[in-house]
Amino acid sequence: MSLKTRFCAKCGKELAKLHEGMCADCHFESGSVKLPRKITVQVCKNCDSVNWNGLWIKSEHPHEYYLHLAVLGKLDAPPEIEVENAKILQSDKEGRVELSLDILGRKFTQVLPVELYVIERKCLDCIKKSRQVHEATLQLRTTRDPEGLISAVMPTIEGYKSDILKIDEQNAGIDVYMSGKEPARHLASELKKKFKLTRKETFEEYSWNQMKNRAKTRVNILLQRA
Repeated sequence: MSLKTRFCAKCGKELAKLHEGMCADCHFESGSVKLPRKITVQVCKNCDSVNWNGLWIKSEHPHEYYLHLAVLGKLDAPPEIEVENAKILQSDKEGRVELSLDILGRKFTQVLPVELYVIERKCLDCIKKSRQVHEATLQLRTTRDPEGLISAVMPTIEGYKSDILKIDEQNAGIDVYMSGKEPARHLASELKKKFKLTRKETFEEYSWNQMKNRAKTRVNILLQRA
């Protein structure tokens, strides 16, 4: 059985594979694969976190990895064109991206201009740290051998160092000032379980949130060993 042929509505070539009346060459020449004029990725200049989809995340990947993902996410291609790969040839104002395309079973390469930037700024946690704004205080107290307890808990506390603003020594323990309530609660739960401590939470107001029209509060978590 012979394969039915058709004519491309744009160039007039007689071909077996057409999409919406056009051949692969004409689809490619139409320039229907598009990218925005500018693509940016924000990274924290202090801790190297990456702002991805509105969230600051810690990552071992280089910044270029997220710039590549951002390019793939911003590509606009019609269904008949499959983007097999995107390679960043150059970044900054004269940025260029090389696309490997499959159109109706044929391979094409296209280079698109796009401004590509990795922008450095402070993440929310580092802003809080720089302003010394703490949302939680973990108070560790004991009536016997405070130095021994402090030495025992420090390896666990070190695991939360990215959330810790400072640590103050007290006569019967230490005060750990932390940038967020949830990390403080996680650390408190871990210490309570490991060292059989009692736990008590209290709250205090320290400022006013104009946007939400309510008080800003910090949590004080007291961990004690008799």
